[in-house]
Amino acid sequence: MDKHLILALYNAVSLALTVLLMIVCKKTIRSDKTKDRVLKWTALAVVAIHYSSLYVDYFSNHGEAAIDNTMILPVYPCNIVMWLLVIVAFMKNKESSLYKTLAEFTFIGGTFCGVIGVMFNINFLNNPDLADYDILKGLVSHSVMIFGTVYLYVFNYVKIEVLRTTRSIFFGLLLFASCGLLVNVLFAVFDISSVNAMFMLEPPLPELPFFNFFTIGILGVILSFIGLNVYELFAFPKEERWLTKFINERRK
Repeated sequence: MDKHLILALYNAVSLALTVLLMIVCKKTIRSDKTKDRVLKWTALAVVAIHYSSLYVDYFSNHGEAAIDNTMILPVYPCNIVMWLLVIVAFMKNKESSLYKTLAEFTFIGGTFCGVIGVMFNINFLNNPDLADYDILKGLVSHSVMIFGTVYLYVFNYVKIEVLRTTRSIFFGLLLFASCGLLVNVLFAVFDISSVNAMFMLEPPLPELPFFNFFTIGILGVILSFIGLNVYELFAFPKEERWLTKFINERRK
């Protein structure tokens, strides 16, 4: 079977399960305590699945296992989102500016990164074998992460506000850039073969050289701002939209 068809089928099943589980959670969860528990267990599950291949390799290779660079360093966006989801799930002060920034970026940036990571999974496309545990766990961990990031919105951990949420996305991209720069510098200093952290050294698609980390980041902020404004048109009455408030303030 064609690898693109296999990936498409996986995505269809993954999406169906995510929607089904979200509906079940929405209909059955009644208390904030249970709601928080589901989020915490989801965040921990992502981490457990990510590192599970280390144990599978260890016990299937007579006590030897190779440690992938993504297990010790935040090489790619989803590596960072995975830990952001854990931080957000376990933060106690959910009214702080830090929490709101992290939660909003984890929802929007994390969901986007997760969807890209599943739909265009490079590891699978290079080795389309779901019998390979490393490949399978990579897809599953992304799927579980998407459930967690969307869960933040469905269960009201985030409240979308155009200007603040756009700012949160910008700060999140700065975090990506900082981690990517740090990892690339460390690899250069210690003379380790480059991993192109955060795709800052080379574009993810060689045939599209202009589509690099920086253009993707700028485009992401712009499209997010536009998308958030469209969201407000349907989710908020006119008097509560940021643009209406801005115009009214100017008229005073």
